Amino acid sequence: MDLNELLHAHQLAAMKARKANNVDERQNQFDLIALYAKRIRLLRKSDGLPHNETPFVYGEPPRPDLS
Repeated sequence: MDLNELLHAHQLAAMKARKANNVDERQNQFDLIALYAKRIRLLRKSDGLPHNETPFVYGEPPRPDLS
């Protein structure tokens, strides 16, 4: 997936999490959100783009200061 596809999938997972009908469905979406967030950060890092903001995208756990 390229960056735009990852950002799109991340946003869709966030919207689905808000509309989830039960806890399991919501947790599955939060798991996807975290996965996409990690992949977005790694792709940005490999492309030499800013990636150290904390948190960089919704769904990532707070990170220690990376400066």
